[in-house]
Amino acid sequence: IHGILVQQPLPPHIPAIAAVSCVSPWKDVDCFHPENVGLLLIGIPRFAPATPAGVVELLLRSGHDPSGKHVVILGRSNIVGKPMALLRVMKKVHMVIVNETEAREVSRETNLVRAARKILSLGPRIVIIKRGEYGALMVLKGSTFFAPAFPLETVVDPTGAGDTFAGGLMGYLAQTGHVDDTHLRRAIVYGSALASFNVEDFSLGRLKTLKFPEINKRFREFRSLTHFHPV
Repeated sequence: IHGILVQQPLPPHIPAIAAVSCVSPWKDVDCFHPENVGLLLIGIPRFAPATPAGVVELLLRSGHDPSGKHVVILGRSNIVGKPMALLRVMKKVHMVIVNETEAREVSRETNLVRAARKILSLGPRIVIIKRGEYGALMVLKGSTFFAPAFPLETVVDPTGAGDTFAGGLMGYLAQTGHVDDTHLRRAIVYGSALASFNVEDFSLGRLKTLKFPEINKRFREFRSLTHFHPV
């Protein structure tokens, strides 16, 4: 046997850390063993985690070298998300989008503002934390922004809402060509608006019929919900 991997998630009565610790570090192809995680963290991995290494190889072979590019890492799993960040990518990325559980796991902070600033210290310029039905938090150097989720009476299927949010956000930024604080705030609201449509039906059902006038209308409704006059 040359390589061993532990298929997760495991049954509740089996701690994942106990299971992966039983695997020989020399055959731990997912780099889950604490010894391999430590080597990866200090930049001298015994071997690269299989899935993240495959992702990087696919990018390189397809002519998309991530070096010097604006890279967004989505996900927190020990299989892909975390190792990708640790493979010297975090210092090169422009923006990181994670959910609140991911933010706390990566930063080891319970407070989300502190968690975001801890992630910023790793290299990214922008950190956006998705909070599901509670909205989204953005933190960058010298600025903090929070937008609530659009209130809906009926939620059919929340699956994919986070990905829709990220896609809408990135789509807006790509369309405008600007990544300053003002456009980032608008992008978050557009992403939230799109996510609110996604949950109105199963799978991609609602998005398949969605029209730009509907998106812009909801953006305006979103703005009116959060607008108030100064004292």
